[in-house]
Amino acid sequence: MASSTYASLLRSLFAKKRNIIKNSESVLRMEKACKYFGNPQDKFDSIHIAGTNGKGSVTFKLSEIFRLSGYKAGLYTSPHLHTFRERIQVN
Repeated sequence: MASSTYASLLRSLFAKKRNIIKNSESVLRMEKACKYFGNPQDKFDSIHIAGTNGKGSVTFKLSEIFRLSGYKAGLYTSPHLHTFRERIQVN
């Protein structure tokens, strides 16, 4: 039963349409929402890795460096390689 629930969850997640920021009005709405909630994105340290190639290996290496240095490291990657569960990891 758990696997059918997992499979139905994945179907549901991937069926949703992605919203793409199309103009600065969307960005302004997001900034207003962040301000309303007290700018939670400013309350924790994070590293946003972007680019064309190498993001997966860079994020994995940084996560391991922080973990081995005694920090609690969260890691979110997309897309996944094998299962959806590997997208979000903590230590």
